[in-house]
Amino acid sequence: MGTVINGKFHVERAIARGGMGRIYYGTQAPLNRPVALKIVKADSVNEEESQFLKRFLLEASILAKLQHPNVVTLFDYGRIEGASVEMYFIAMEYLNGETLTERLRTRGALPAMEAVAIFRQIARGLREAHVRGIVHRDLKPSNIVIVPEADGEIVKLVDFGIGKDEGGGEDLTRDGVLVGTPKYMAPEQFDGASSAASDVYALGIIVYQLLTGSLPFAGSTMADFMIAKLQHTAPAMREVNPICDATDGLEALVYRMLARHPPERPTLDEVFAQLAHCEEEIFGSSGARLALSGPRSFPMSSRPVSIGALQVPHTVVAPQPLLLTPRPGTTPHASGPPLTGLTPRPMATSARPPGSTARAGVPVAVLLSLLVALVAAAAGGLWFAKSRLLAKDDGPAEPAATAPSAAPSAVAAPPAAPTSFVLHLDSTPPGATVLEDGKALGVTPLDVPIERSSVVNGPRTFLLQKDGYTTTAFAQGASDVDVPHTVALARETARAVKSGPSHGSGGGRSSANGGGKGPAAGPTGESDIRLKR
Repeated sequence: MGTVINGKFHVERAIARGGMGRIYYGTQAPLNRPVALKIVKADSVNEEESQFLKRFLLEASILAKLQHPNVVTLFDYGRIEGASVEMYFIAMEYLNGETLTERLRTRGALPAMEAVAIFRQIARGLREAHVRGIVHRDLKPSNIVIVPEADGEIVKLVDFGIGKDEGGGEDLTRDGVLVGTPKYMAPEQFDGASSAASDVYALGIIVYQLLTGSLPFAGSTMADFMIAKLQHTAPAMREVNPICDATDGLEALVYRMLARHPPERPTLDEVFAQLAHCEEEIFGSSGARLALSGPRSFPMSSRPVSIGALQVPHTVVAPQPLLLTPRPGTTPHASGPPLTGLTPRPMATSARPPGSTARAGVPVAVLLSLLVALVAAAAGGLWFAKSRLLAKDDGPAEPAATAPSAAPSAVAAPPAAPTSFVLHLDSTPPGATVLEDGKALGVTPLDVPIERSSVVNGPRTFLLQKDGYTTTAFAQGASDVDVPHTVALARETARAVKSGPSHGSGGGRSSANGGGKGPAAGPTGESDIRLKR
């Protein structure tokens, strides 16, 4: 700490370390730009560490070829001058955000609007790599970082350490050694082969997981995943998650990407062509396709959903909304508000909304007015007939006052809608903590009084948390009656604590469940993503 690497990079503090390298937070002179410095020592005697150094330099050479907003940026790399031992460094942009693994862990399944925004950005970064002849070979949520920006979020691909440069670079894969992560590996990778189609397969699994909250293939060992991917097809998304709001087109695209044989999978250009149609289905025909996912702040309309045979009125599992940004060259609707509150099409499993109480084209108010007029006319006729009969019986009478005209009868005002209702919220199993805006409201079963005025512009979102179960989001919109609802909590899959080199980790080790030392603070005290990965 305190040294300056090659007269350019001032080392300020260590933020992660592993058996073969360290990662430091530093600044680049004279720009004072924050950087992540990955540093390793050369060891020509230890074969494992020598191989690690080769991968280290391979990652640097790959990143040097990739200049894209959705790929981590390399600033410099090389041998450290003046060091007492042979050492090398990589200086890259400092990413202060969260990995996609962390987002899935805290949020579970994402709404289609947010999933396709992330999908598009991952695909853009991946396409840049493929155009340059680079195959990532280890695409997975922990190698995808979501960085907040002033106007939204940007997705960054990291960790090309086991990438393959098909343009003539050295392939460091040894015979008999599998490359990749079994959960996300394509079937051909189990046989030692890989290509751009292998990255498309891994991206298909990631998008499936974004939309359902689960992996399409289950297993606990590499053999389990190999058998599942070679012998089975991915289950339908709505069988895994009944309230998944993926469109049919988006679901079909994901299944094509998960084709068992590489030639059957679409290229990334074909993926983008189909993704454009999926975005039009989800966001509307205005062409609001996302390049970046924006701040999550738009109201969701409340609608009935069907979970199995249970009809739940006026509720929907809450997506974390996005601010939709039209792509350059697209034109929003000529009239109406900006595209900040688009609602995805109703889910295929959703119950059909209740129909109108009157026939189409004939407003209820018009029918009521006609009925009132008929009743008033009939009453006037009866009064006139009765007065004529009385005149006949009693003889001449004083001139009677002019009969009142048949004035419309006053229509009783409909009863005022209730100003509040109660959400009877329960969970299976019970005892889940209910939070809203980070504040604990109690544990299930719980009655939550809701003022209708608080859900006029969109539903209120509640998080249900229970040890051993995945955090589940639930949204409640406006209702005229009390709403009972039970949320089924999914048991959290036990995660093995793994470690290994990754972007900004220098081979550092960290616990996925938060064990060990916490992450080092960033330049402004924020939690750094590298130890978390």
